[in-house]
Amino acid sequence: MEAGRKKTVAQNDDLLEKLPGLRLAKDRLSMSILRARRDKNLTALMFVGLNGLNSISDTLGDDAGDYVLREVVKRILSCVRDSDTVALGGADEFLVIANGIHTPENASQIAGNIIHLVSQPVFFDGEPAVVGTNIVIALCPYDGEDMDHLIRQADEPMCRIKKTGTNG
Repeated sequence: MEAGRKKTVAQNDDLLEKLPGLRLAKDRLSMSILRARRDKNLTALMFVGLNGLNSISDTLGDDAGDYVLREVVKRILSCVRDSDTVALGGADEFLVIANGIHTPENASQIAGNIIHLVSQPVFFDGEPAVVGTNIVIALCPYDGEDMDHLIRQADEPMCRIKKTGTNG
């Protein structure tokens, strides 16, 4: 059974495999910060955490959890521009780097779109699966002007939100 599961996951995880990892995301964030300084606009770093993915796998099976995760990634990608970055931050966490943001409201609008789309049910074998979403936004230069500071500004609140077990 495990070998079959690995084959199914390997066949279907192409979308996840294409997402940048943390190293590339950090490089893109550094470049975005430099562009923001040059162009006098903002860079938004968003930590997107998913809630309920494990319970979907527990109740509907691992294939359902994998399918829902891929659908969620598609939804997140549909909310950003091609010039933005969506990176895998962990099993159920993503980083979104939106560059060329003109106002904080632009970042909030992107986050709102992500929350709206991700919260819609994903149907697997006719069964609805719903994933909750937490998003924390750090804006350069308002919340920090270097990559490490921005990451800390977004990571610390995300840890607090996840401990409460609620969407935020």
